Amino acid sequence: MEMAAVLVNSETLRYIEEHLMADRIFSNAGDAIYIRTDHADCHYLPTKPTMRGMRRDIENAAPGDYVAWIDLNWMDSKTIAVLRKLLGLEPVAELSDGSIYRVTRSGADPAPAFFISIVAPIAGEPFDVKLSAWLECRRSGRWLWERGSDATGWTKVTPRGATYQYTPTAADVGHRLRASADCTEKDGKTIRTMTAPSAPVLGGFDNPWEAEFRR
Repeated sequence: MEMAAVLVNSETLRYIEEHLMADRIFSNAGDAIYIRTDHADCHYLPTKPTMRGMRRDIENAAPGDYVAWIDLNWMDSKTIAVLRKLLGLEPVAELSDGSIYRVTRSGADPAPAFFISIVAPIAGEPFDVKLSAWLECRRSGRWLWERGSDATGWTKVTPRGATYQYTPTAADVGHRLRASADCTEKDGKTIRTMTAPSAPVLGGFDNPWEAEFRR
C-alpha cells in the first residue's frame, strides 16, 4: 500500500486512467496502479531484476503494449535503459512523476541487453561491457569480441570464452567493437545476448585528451 499512497495525485496515474485503461501495461508500480485504478491488465516489472527474472517478466510484452515507469529516487534507473533496448520502447508521454512508453518489439525476441560505453575505445587501453541489470552474465558469461560494422561485416578478435573486458589493438583502430555472451541462467538454460556496437576505436594519439596531455 506504500507505493499506492505515493501515487495519490500522480500525473502518470491520471494519464493511465484517461488513455490506457483498455491497454496492457507493464510497470515498476504495477501493483499500486492496479490498487488505485483497478486496471485489469497491469503487470509488475522489478527495478533490479536478474537475467532470468527480466526475461520472464517481459516475455509476454508485445508491440502495442505500454510501459509506465514511475520515477522514485530509490529505484534503479538503469533498468528502464535496459527495457528500452529489449522492448524497443518509444516515448509516448513525459510526465512530472514518470514516463509512458509504447512497446515496439516482442519481449520474447532476443535483443541487446548489455551496453558498451559511449566513450570511444582507445588502442592499448582496456575496454569493457558496462554494468547492466544482468550482473551474473557480465561477470561469468563466455564472451566473444568482434570488430567491423553491420555494413562491412564482423571479424572475430577473441575466441568464445573471453571475459567482458577487451584491450583494443592497432588492428582495431578505425573499426567498431561489439561483444556477445553465452549466459547460463539458474535453471540451466543458456541464452546469447549482444551489445550494441561501440564508437570507432581510436589510436593512442587520436585521443584528444592524451594528445593534449603529451604536448
